[in-house]
Amino acid sequence: MRRNKFVSAIIFRVKWRAALVRCEVDARCVSVLAVAERDDGGALTVTLRSKTPEGMAVFSERGIDRLSWSLNRRVVLLPSEPFTPNVHRILVEHHSFEVGDLPTPSVKRPAGIAYRVLLGKSAVTGELVTADLWTKERGSVHALVAGTTGGGKSNTVNVLLAGLVGNGVCVVGIDCKAGETLQPWAGLLGCNVVDPISHPDKADELLERLIALMEERHRCPGPNYQPVVLVVEEWASLPTKPTSIGDNLERLAAQGRSASIGLIVTTQRPTSNVGAVRTSTRGNLPLRIAHSTVGDRAASEAILGGGEYAAADLPTTPPGHALLRNGGGAAESVRVFRCIGPPWKPGELNLPTLNDVEAWDRVAQREVTFEREWLQTAEHAGDFE
Repeated sequence: MRRNKFVSAIIFRVKWRAALVRCEVDARCVSVLAVAERDDGGALTVTLRSKTPEGMAVFSERGIDRLSWSLNRRVVLLPSEPFTPNVHRILVEHHSFEVGDLPTPSVKRPAGIAYRVLLGKSAVTGELVTADLWTKERGSVHALVAGTTGGGKSNTVNVLLAGLVGNGVCVVGIDCKAGETLQPWAGLLGCNVVDPISHPDKADELLERLIALMEERHRCPGPNYQPVVLVVEEWASLPTKPTSIGDNLERLAAQGRSASIGLIVTTQRPTSNVGAVRTSTRGNLPLRIAHSTVGDRAASEAILGGGEYAAADLPTTPPGHALLRNGGGAAESVRVFRCIGPPWKPGELNLPTLNDVEAWDRVAQREVTFEREWLQTAEHAGDFE
């Protein structure tokens, strides 16, 4: 039986004041004029009055986004009367916004334009949210996924992996949790998952291979190199020795983009004293996905960038609440799809291995070198006079 409309209005007024506090707005700046429940009981239509410029900011696109995650409900700004600009109407759904399981990605091989990963749905509009992890114009886009334990980081990594693997990308992994997250994907990755705690030498060897791949691509640039993505699960647990592990990861973050070598890093708190992601490395991870930091405003700012404290108030249950920020743009509230593991069986897809990529690079580089030598010979012979 649907609850009484009067009770719904009272409950909303209590939640509204708490939501404004979480959005760092004085509740006296915005007053509630009326609350009406929709006939089907699925949502409330709320009429509000903003009393100050601070109150007006609540009804901006960014403000509505913040209200959505503060109320843990989908919030939609309704059209307002032109003669009363300080009076606003919003629609607040009763039920928390759930997106469900990740649709099985279609296995495709795009024609070298972009690798677009389906991430989830906007908590404000309900529209699909995607992330471009590689484009022909910009190369690879490095990403940082962070937040407290239980907030959904590993699930987000699974969603990103599903999108990359579905696009035929060569993915390699370093998993500091003894393979807990990446091992189920072992048959779909470009090489064996490396546990740097038990085998730091193997982690060092993998990074040296990627550095060599990057350097060769820089020496002989070309437009058709196969993208490679390295996933580092739980950065904070990386061993400090050999020191080349941290140094090579920093080099990949700084120089890998133009060589189509991407980096996805996960950690709980990027500024922790132990195992912190270096500031210089964080600066080269423009795509940020923040899960809840459980009240830690400093951690939220470290993940999302200057002045972004919103992750401190994100709920941890159900997992999947996140804020997405790309570069210097505004953070977007997202509900990440649920993905508990690979949608495909090991060996089901014909995916490139790291050995394949290295072999293809050698062929491509020989072709580019031959073309350069031919042009130089022709130029000396006077063909271009």
